[in-house]
Amino acid sequence: MKIIYEPPQRTILVRGADSYAGRALCELLARDGALRVIGYDRYAGQALPAERGNIRWMAGADADEAALAAALAEEQVDTLVDLADDAAAPVAAVLRYGDALADHDRDRFRFVMVRRLAGALPLPPIARVPVVQAQTATLYGPGAPDDTLIPRALRAALAGAPILVEDNGLTSCEWLHVEDHARAVQTVLLRGLPGAPYQISARVRRTTLSTVALICDLLDRMAPRADGRKHRTLICFGAHPQPIAHRPAIDPTRIEQELGWRAQIGFVEGLIDIIGRGLIAEPPANAARIHS
Repeated sequence: MKIIYEPPQRTILVRGADSYAGRALCELLARDGALRVIGYDRYAGQALPAERGNIRWMAGADADEAALAAALAEEQVDTLVDLADDAAAPVAAVLRYGDALADHDRDRFRFVMVRRLAGALPLPPIARVPVVQAQTATLYGPGAPDDTLIPRALRAALAGAPILVEDNGLTSCEWLHVEDHARAVQTVLLRGLPGAPYQISARVRRTTLSTVALICDLLDRMAPRADGRKHRTLICFGAHPQPIAHRPAIDPTRIEQELGWRAQIGFVEGLIDIIGRGLIAEPPANAARIHS
């Protein structure tokens, strides 16, 4: 039997892979059999996920530029996607790794910097290393941290507990489903060009209050309360230890026009999916009946 080995078209290391956005991106990239994916994060005190197919996981400290540079060299990475919040370590690691590359390998290397906070300052150019940047709207979706707005509001509503809305509820942000985020980053890393950051948004801007009210209205339809009262009656106002910060507007025109990306998951559709998952995981004790 003749065995033919086809090397991967790209070996992509995703820094920040243990976040729910990082996991979604790694899983999406790994579906393409032509790509090899390395999920890199702290994994402090955790067992690494099992390797399978064309994806493996590596542990490394956030600020350890030497460890990151060593991982890039060990895996012969030609694309680094950085989802973490700091920029110093990956920039230093890329410079260290880039210095050791041959010219043709350096020309092929891609550094994709993704930041979830709109308005983040663009990264200054890195000598001899092309940098593609992206800025994204506020993420939501399966696996989101429990202390973020949508899971927190849903959990309170299912328990029949007060749903806390910070201050007057008029703080606004743009929402982007985590799976749309993964598809956007995949598009940027494969076809994006250095220059102004690609801004990634589903063009859905809502206030905190309107977001929570929509969750309540969907719950009224999917899992009405046994007492017949509306879920909106659970909304109350006050301060929260982790309030939602106001985000400036994001303009996705460049990624839409240059790369042809557009969000595929509508906000209501995404919320219905999240609520459905929540009803399965944590059935409300005070629901009259559950509708699919």
